[in-house]
Amino acid sequence: MSFPPFVRTFASNMPIISVIIPVYNAEKHITKCLDSILLQDFTDYEVVLVDDGSTDGSRALCESYAESCDRIVFLHKENGGVSSARNMGLEHARGEWLGFVDADDTLPQNALSTLKKIADDNISLAIGTYIVANESGNEKREEGDFLIQLNKAESVNLLFQTKRYGYQGYLWNKLFRAETVREARLRFNENFRFNEDRLFCVQYICAMKGLAVFTSVPVYHYTKHSESAMGRARRIFDKHIFDDYESSLLILKMIKQHHFPRKTVNLARDRIIDSYDLIRHNMRATGYKAAVEETAKLKQRAIHDAGGMAYFIGNRIRRFLLQQTSHLHKRR
Repeated sequence: MSFPPFVRTFASNMPIISVIIPVYNAEKHITKCLDSILLQDFTDYEVVLVDDGSTDGSRALCESYAESCDRIVFLHKENGGVSSARNMGLEHARGEWLGFVDADDTLPQNALSTLKKIADDNISLAIGTYIVANESGNEKREEGDFLIQLNKAESVNLLFQTKRYGYQGYLWNKLFRAETVREARLRFNENFRFNEDRLFCVQYICAMKGLAVFTSVPVYHYTKHSESAMGRARRIFDKHIFDDYESSLLILKMIKQHHFPRKTVNLARDRIIDSYDLIRHNMRATGYKAAVEETAKLKQRAIHDAGGMAYFIGNRIRRFLLQQTSHLHKRR
């Protein structure tokens, strides 16, 4: 296995960026993922690889990369889920900024340099757009050219308003200040396997002292794999899908506790109802035996947690009108 010459030279000082990668049975993709990081045009970084008890050849591949490249730190643990792997990565990361990459995705060559360039002294969170590709190679990316600064409320709103910029609740298109993570003692909730990334983002935004900055430059290449956790959940019922609702409820409570504006609170309330819809459709699509009973119970919870029947019905009306407007635009 050979690497570009520069990857063998590692600064003795703390790196600017730590890239944390949880790995579980990713032998088909991890080589491509690591190669994309080792070819970055920004070189003051470390990679923290955390093998989460893989049962395929992932561990051997990771160990081989770590032995050949000084900037790669390899850690191994018993299987405990992606959140526990990320938490181990946080405990060992030495960088001033923290980034996350999934083992089955890749970075554009300018990803780290793009995010670091916009992360000024008053910036606590750097965000870029991303490219989405399916397994056939068809790609979709954000249109337009922008660079905008966001306060806390606007940053949280961005995690919910998917219409304009696409879903932004992911970890991997962002850089987080390590100092903020340490001071607030932030960790991933290991009880959740769905929506745990957005929960961490909201916790971080609540704790950050500066602004966020959002660039239209793509900093991540996300491939939708059929064998991914979300891909499997579309075919086979996974009881952890209810984590999506419980984590959304925690987010709503957190937003209320930090006295965010009404618009932000309402977006979090809408997310409660969205989560109910997501789980309801998932149970039906996967043929879950108790779908009717569980749907009825979850609907009552969603009505209560979102703020009552009036708000629930209002949400339904707004969504219907938005769909009709969208259909009209498509016909023109």
